[in-house]
Amino acid sequence: MHSQHEIFVEAVQRKRKIIITYFSGVQDLYMTKLLIPLKYIPSGLDDGIGHYFFCDLEADTNECLITLSSLTIQYMEVSNDHFDPDDYMINKKD
Repeated sequence: MHSQHEIFVEAVQRKRKIIITYFSGVQDLYMTKLLIPLKYIPSGLDDGIGHYFFCDLEADTNECLITLSSLTIQYMEVSNDHFDPDDYMINKKD
C-alpha cells in the first residue's frame, strides 16, 4: 500500500479524478497524469505488492486501463474534476 493510500480512497469516495506522479519503466522517466481511480488490490498479483488501477483517458489505444504498483507511485493528489464511476467500472457487465 502506498503511503498516500488515503488520497486514493478519498478520490474514489468523492468521485474525483486523481493526479498521479509515477515512474514509467517503459519510458524510463517520471510522469504526471490526471487519471480516474478505479480500485486497489493489496497483493493479488504475483509480486506480492499492492497495485492501483486507473483509467487513462489520454491513452493511445481503446483500452484506458493502467495498473501501477504502489512502489512506482511517487505522489497522489485529488483533483477538482468529477467522474461517473459507472462509466469506468472494471468487469462492468453491459
